[in-house]
Amino acid sequence: MESDLANMKLSKFKTRIFVYYMSIFLVPLALSITTFIYNKVLTPEEYLRIFMTPVLLIGLVIFLSVYIFWYVSQTKKILTYDPSDPESIDKTNKLTTRFTKITMILGMLNSLVMAVIAHTACVSIG
Repeated sequence: MESDLANMKLSKFKTRIFVYYMSIFLVPLALSITTFIYNKVLTPEEYLRIFMTPVLLIGLVIFLSVYIFWYVSQTKKILTYDPSDPESIDKTNKLTTRFTKITMILGMLNSLVMAVIAHTACVSIG
């Protein structure tokens, strides 16, 4: 019974972390689109046309795949943590530090690459 509760709490924790992790990449995109629509930079119809271009769709799929792969591969390693093993503690600390740093770098690259992909999509629709 107690292990079931612990597994349920771990599952909820992993879900929350995944949502927060993906928010790093998706919230800035959503906010920028909302800001551009509010300021009438482009109409919602133009955004829809841009988002339906193959270049942008493929770019989004690739980026989301990279983010999800990075998250799953690193959390899988981190969850092998064994508190009774001193080597496991050091290994997990290093993994967590690397995960955080690379996630921050991916977040910064996200802005740059998404701008290039969006520009390419805009050019392709004229």
